[in-house]
Amino acid sequence: MGNLRDKYTNEEWSEMETKIENDRKNGKPDEIFLYLYIPNKDVNELRKLRTVLSDFYSKYDLSTLDEWIAWKSR
Repeated sequence: MGNLRDKYTNEEWSEMETKIENDRKNGKPDEIFLYLYIPNKDVNELRKLRTVLSDFYSKYDLSTLDEWIAWKSR
């Protein structure tokens, strides 16, 4: 596996570093994921959440939420 730096020209690398630095200065969060704690939610809340999230995620991505809904529905 090669070095990531080697895949870019000096100019491209400098542009990426500048963008990252500016994003940090402007308060961009480091994390790209939101973690949801769902065990304490009732099944109706989980269904509503799934409906909203389905606009953003595929069925595969929501499979864990589907499993929680199925388990809570028993």
